Amino acid sequence: MKFLLVISCSDKKNKSREPLPAIERYTGAWYGVINKLKRGSMFPQNLDIVIISAKYGLLMSNELIEYYDLTMIKERAQRLNSEILINSDVFLLILIMMRFSLT
Repeated sequence: MKFLLVISCSDKKNKSREPLPAIERYTGAWYGVINKLKRGSMFPQNLDIVIISAKYGLLMSNELIEYYDLTMIKERAQRLNSEILINSDVFLLILIMMRFSLT
């Protein structure tokens, strides 16, 4: 059985100029725990991570993203809310297709 963890972005970020996977770009507390588990080979193989980003909206953890400095404020969250609700059906369909290798 597969599980999905949905987490928010972090205001703490790796400031590398190169695009990085989202899971490496963000460096807040939750990301530290996740990366520590990955380094120790203790991260569950049946867990996918989706990130809600202040700039990009929904992201898969391995999506390459640029550094940015944008905070999730109430107005931004409200704007993203409708975008995420509209795109979530398509996004979840893509996740399902990826799991069953239909893409």
